[in-house]
Amino acid sequence: MRPGQLDQTDLTIVRMLHRGLGDAAIGRRLGIGHRTVQRRVHRLMERWSAPGRVALGARAQELGLLGEGRVGDPAFAEERLAESA
Repeated sequence: MRPGQLDQTDLTIVRMLHRGLGDAAIGRRLGIGHRTVQRRVHRLMERWSAPGRVALGARAQELGLLGEGRVGDPAFAEERLAESA
């Protein structure tokens, strides 16, 4: 994975966090363990220099990953992340 690239699972996790789901609920929906969700969230927080989950959501919003438009398009997410790197 390239440094600016966000995979579909991470994008889905960020969106589910934004909707208020907890780690266990996200894990169940994605078929992964809640600890895996926690690790991925932690990695995203480090990658985006977000001190917490709220800041992670704010950063995702800044990058245009949660708003209207091409949000469902992984290529769009990649473009936005590459621009921010």
